[in-house]
Amino acid sequence: MDDTKLLSLATTIQQREAPNYTEGQYHRSQEQGPGQFTTRYGVDLTKFPKNEGENDFDHFKRTYSTFATSHTQASQKLPKANSADLFKIIWNAGATSKPAKALAEADVATPVGKNKLFASINSWVGVNVGGADYWSYGLTVARAKDWNIVAKAYSPDMVITDVKFWEDKAAKRTYRQYLNSEGKVLRTMYATKPLAPKSSNIIGKTIKIGDK
Repeated sequence: MDDTKLLSLATTIQQREAPNYTEGQYHRSQEQGPGQFTTRYGVDLTKFPKNEGENDFDHFKRTYSTFATSHTQASQKLPKANSADLFKIIWNAGATSKPAKALAEADVATPVGKNKLFASINSWVGVNVGGADYWSYGLTVARAKDWNIVAKAYSPDMVITDVKFWEDKAAKRTYRQYLNSEGKVLRTMYATKPLAPKSSNIIGKTIKIGDK
């Protein structure tokens, strides 16, 4: 991919990761510990260290090669979806993640295939903080938006507009119910891990994806 297209991709990633950041300005993601940082283009510096003197874009360009195959496969499987938006999902979740693999193998021609892809994307909401596993409210919202990229192109009736959260303390489960614009339940999922320490406590609430 040429530099113009790669810069466009990098810019869309920055709009998701760190919209107002400038060259060399880093941030820490929810799962990162002290001394671990991410670039404005969403590159985890602990996994992909910069070379000496390397700027943010050249670093992004070098790292992109790790994700190129997954991106190409997803774009071929889902040609009606925006390719740059598909890349954002893969970039954020990881080239070998469950969502990336599901996009590369997507079958949206059948209800079963759509439901499988829905589950694969929206179940990827876990984080590890200080060696302990949690689920993240922020990632739940992000994954719902990721799914909507596909749904808007292939199944508008499955676009997520609201997510309802509640807790079953006896079962030690936190449930999340995904709804479309007509109030139809698309799927109910649950987490057995606790809510991540830095996440907003939204148990007992219904949130609108379009507002987040």
